[in-house]
Amino acid sequence: NILSRRDIHGFSVYCAGEDTALAKIRVAFNHGSTTDEVEGVHHALEHMMFKGKNKLLVERLEFLGVSINASTSMFKTVFTLECSVFKVMDAIPLFAKLFEGFSVNAEDWDKERSVIHSERIQRETDHDSIAWDNVVTALYADGVQSNILGTKESIDRITLDDLTNAYTKMVFRQNAYIVLTCTKSLLNPAIE
Repeated sequence: NILSRRDIHGFSVYCAGEDTALAKIRVAFNHGSTTDEVEGVHHALEHMMFKGKNKLLVERLEFLGVSINASTSMFKTVFTLECSVFKVMDAIPLFAKLFEGFSVNAEDWDKERSVIHSERIQRETDHDSIAWDNVVTALYADGVQSNILGTKESIDRITLDDLTNAYTKMVFRQNAYIVLTCTKSLLNPAIE
């Protein structure tokens, strides 16, 4: 349903019109776990983008009724916002502010590190995850495969500097693209 592609402020923005009451914005960075300097750092960064200075922005978005999430793959880190089309114009500026810098403290990172460890343990014991890991191993037998979540040791090694360095390398305009999906009548105002 892609209607157009536009270059806006150095970003490639793909616009899709759907007759729905739901608007969706995806900000995708062409950086994933295959570019990790410390295994699992991009997945950790995905978690930490909602902490620190951004925690208040996330709370404001949730107050608007916005659902916000993220995912990391071997090749991409994607942040997704979903909300009512009636709230998209209020949500876009707040969502954009998430990517205006990175600042977290050691206490936030220590708390989130335990969440990531729990996620890693769950994935290592979940049958569907194990099956998917076997598929990925078969697909990328040439060594391209990557442990997205990291290992216990690699997660414990990640420092605030590692997170900041990963953020700096990930977030630059030529490395990102945006997909905006909403009703056709709101596409142009949302883009502007």
